[in-house]
Amino acid sequence: MAEAFDMDKYTNLHVAKAVENLKEKAITHGIEMKSVTWENKDLKGIDDYFLWRWQQKQKAVYDISGSVAV
Repeated sequence: MAEAFDMDKYTNLHVAKAVENLKEKAITHGIEMKSVTWENKDLKGIDDYFLWRWQQKQKAVYDISGSVAV
């Protein structure tokens, strides 16, 4: 199982504590936990990350004028 808390888990003590509590509960039930992270720390949540990825793909398909790139 993976957790994808907001990236402020590295700067916000409350979020970090919530992540640790979740991991402890998972371990208690025999579940292995891994963290999902992304390079751009400005993208706080996983929803922000997926929106950013979609926007990057759109830029690859459309140029500034809105024409489809070849």
